[in-house]
Amino acid sequence: MTDTAAEAEDAPEGRAAATGAAPGNPAPVAATGAPVIRTRGLTKRYRGGQLAVDGLDLTVPAGSVFGFLGPNGSGKTTTIRMLMGLIDPTSGTAEVLGRPMPEAACTVLPEVGALIEGPALYGFLNGRDNLLRYDRADPTADPRTRRARVDEALARVGLAAASGKKAKAYSLGMKQRLGLAAALLRPRRLLVLDEPTNGLDPQGMREIRLLVRELAAEGTTVFLSSHLLDEIEQVCTHAAVMARGRLIVQGPVADLAASARGRLAVTTPDPGPPPASSRSTGSPA
Repeated sequence: MTDTAAEAEDAPEGRAAATGAAPGNPAPVAATGAPVIRTRGLTKRYRGGQLAVDGLDLTVPAGSVFGFLGPNGSGKTTTIRMLMGLIDPTSGTAEVLGRPMPEAACTVLPEVGALIEGPALYGFLNGRDNLLRYDRADPTADPRTRRARVDEALARVGLAAASGKKAKAYSLGMKQRLGLAAALLRPRRLLVLDEPTNGLDPQGMREIRLLVRELAAEGTTVFLSSHLLDEIEQVCTHAAVMARGRLIVQGPVADLAASARGRLAVTTPDPGPPPASSRSTGSPA
């Protein structure tokens, strides 16, 4: 495994994506069980000195919809790639489903569905055939139910009508949907989604958010990254905020919202007292 920022770029089309295959139908993890994801001091420094993730201590409760919030370049995708075993950390530890990563990748990834940095698709194949190829690559998948599962996944992400269209002709939003369908071919204990609504129109965003809620209700823990605060507020039960590779805060969304205190500071070159209107309303200058 190389140690460059361009690792895992060998997909046939698009950027890196990882989809596991769950053996059988794993039972949902109880919300009171051990964390589904836990990191301690997780750090990634690329060659050249770029510090992408700095001492991350993250805990993702089982049964949660966990939002990983931060601006572009804050270390979200690098963290996800370390969690999925796509790149090695420089230091620190990561556990997924109670097992160390990347050492236990062969046993962990079959229980995880993931969409990372956009789907890897065969442009010359249509949507259905892309999913059929994904499913054939899973040695635990039952070939007798393959087409039924592919059709169900396509319907679930709203691509049934476009399933015969070649992937190279798909819009960015359609490619996102197809990548999500690949992650949903089998039941998962954990679903990891990197910017899942990227490229979608408002209606598509609503549909994906509804799907995430449905998956959570079925017992799947969902870990999704986003740079959109409203997306986290609408769909997530827990959240963590990243900035410049460091964890700023994490916890239940309700607690984070309750503890937030809005404050507005206005700086003016006039050193005099605030206007009368501000004094009468109690507004800060």
